[in-house]
Amino acid sequence: MRFGIMDVPREFATTVADMRLADDLGFSWAGLIDSQCVYRELYVTAALCAQATERVRFGPMVTNPITCHPSVAAAAMATLDEVTDGRAILGIGPVDSAVLNVGERPARLADLREYVETVRALISGREVEYRGSGST
Repeated sequence: MRFGIMDVPREFATTVADMRLADDLGFSWAGLIDSQCVYRELYVTAALCAQATERVRFGPMVTNPITCHPSVAAAAMATLDEVTDGRAILGIGPVDSAVLNVGERPARLADLREYVETVRALISGREVEYRGSGST
């Protein structure tokens, strides 16, 4: 059985300490809430957490296709995966506070599917067309 924990990145020092504790306690994964209007910037926080941990897999829980372009998510996750020696994880969902706080509507299922496929392709090093706008 695998156990994980979600962390609200309100302050860098606290979040890094929480991730270090999750690592020390043997949690399988630790998610950082991704909401740009409410909490600390996710990928800067994740990089700091990467330096403080050794085993726990972690990353955004959840990113959405509305406020984060797939090329940004793919580049950030590829970098985080490199920094963590393969421990990065990415949760993707149609709506969260990041979407609601900027007055946008949740993604439709088709948009979510296209986003996931695009991020996967980009992380794999393939060129891909996103929303009909040429290759990314």
